[in-house]
Amino acid sequence: MDTRATIGRSQKGGDVLDLQAALSPRPTDNGNPAAGNRWIIYHVQDRNEPPMIVMASVAGLACLHDVEHVVCDGNFKYNPKYKDGCSFYQIYSMHSIYQDLPQRSESVLSVIALLRSKDREVYRKLFTEVKDALIAEFDDLRMPKRFHFDMEILAMNTHRQVFPESRITTCYFHFAKVEHYGLRDYYADRDDTSMYNWVRIFIGSALLPRDLFDERIWPYIERNVPQGRDSAEEATVRSFATNYVGDYWKNHRSNTWDQFDNDEPRTTNHAEGWHNQLRSLFPAVHPQLGLFLKEMRKEVNSQAIRGEELFKGQDLPKLRRRDNSRSEERMLVAKTKLINAIASLNDRELNILEFVRYCKHQAKNCSAKTITSLLVPGSGNQSDDEFDLVLDPEEPAWIIDDELMLNFGN
Repeated sequence: MDTRATIGRSQKGGDVLDLQAALSPRPTDNGNPAAGNRWIIYHVQDRNEPPMIVMASVAGLACLHDVEHVVCDGNFKYNPKYKDGCSFYQIYSMHSIYQDLPQRSESVLSVIALLRSKDREVYRKLFTEVKDALIAEFDDLRMPKRFHFDMEILAMNTHRQVFPESRITTCYFHFAKVEHYGLRDYYADRDDTSMYNWVRIFIGSALLPRDLFDERIWPYIERNVPQGRDSAEEATVRSFATNYVGDYWKNHRSNTWDQFDNDEPRTTNHAEGWHNQLRSLFPAVHPQLGLFLKEMRKEVNSQAIRGEELFKGQDLPKLRRRDNSRSEERMLVAKTKLINAIASLNDRELNILEFVRYCKHQAKNCSAKTITSLLVPGSGNQSDDEFDLVLDPEEPAWIIDDELMLNFGN
C-alpha cells in the first residue's frame, strides 16, 4: 500500500505529505548513520486498523538517549481529524530536559505521537516503538532515567513495564487541588488557617526523606486533619483527607511523588508549555491531519536543530526566570540544612516543629505557579525567604501540642 495515501491532503494545497521523506540533513555523529534521519518512526498503514503515528528525529532521539530527565504528557485539544470527522484521541509528547540548576533549564521535543485511544495497549505500543528506535540508533537505552508524568496511572504503569530500569516521578502541583473538593474558601480563610497550613505541610512533605515522612510527618498529618467550619464542611474535609490525600497521594508515595532526591523538574510544565503553544500553529482546535503533520514536520526539524546544539554542548540551556531560580536556590539551601542537621544529631531527633516548618517553607518554594495557588494574599502566613533550623543542643527532642503545632507560624 502507498503509505502516503493514508494521510490526506494539506488544507493549504493539494499536496500529499510523504511520510517516507527523511529530514535533511542528518545530524552528524548522532546514532547509526545507516538508519537515515527519520521523522516518522511508526505509523499504522492498514486503513482498517485504528490510526497511530509516532514522530521523532535522530537529534530528538539523541537528546532522549542523552538526558537523565524526560517529561511526558498528553493534549486533547489539538488532536487532528483523520477521516469522516473522526479525530485522534490525543497528542502525546516526550521532552528531554537539559538543565544547569538553579539558573538554567530547557526542554527539547523528542517524541510526538498521535494516539487513537488512552488504553494500555496503545501506551505499550508507543513506549515500545520509542524504546526500539533508541536501541536501533544507539544500541542501548542509557538507563536509568527519570520520567515525569502528570499522575496518569495507566501511562505510568505501562511505561514501567516497557522501561523497568527507569524511575517515575509525578507532577508536584496536583497536591494543591483543594478547590476540586469545594474547599477553596476554607483554604483561603484568613481567620481559620488550619486547612491552609495542613495542605502546605503535606505538599512540602514531598521534599522529606521517605523514612522521615513515614515516621514523623504522616502520623502528624493523620492526627491533625482540619475540623471544618461546620458539619457539612467537616465531612468534605474528611473525604478529601481520606480519599484524595491518603488513598490517592500517600499510597503512591513510594514510587511516584517522592521529590527529595529529584533535582528538577518537579512538574510537567515543559510539556504543558509546548502543548499550549500549539494554538499559535493552528487556527482552530482539531485541525486536519495533513495540516497538522505539515506543521509538525517543521516543528520536529526545528527542535532537532536546537537539540543538537544542546546535545553537543554548543550552547547552554535557557536561563530561567529569576523568581523560579531563586525559589530553587531556597529549596536546595533548606534541604541541605535539613540533611546537615539530621547528620549532626547522632541518636537525637529533631522535634516535630522543625519538620513542620521545613515542609511549609518548601511548599512555598516549589515554584511560582504553586506560590500563586498556595499563598493567601495578606494572610501573613508566608514563610521566611530563608529557612533555618532552631536547634538547642541542651534541649531534648520533644513534641509540642498538636493544636499549637498546626497554627505555628501564623
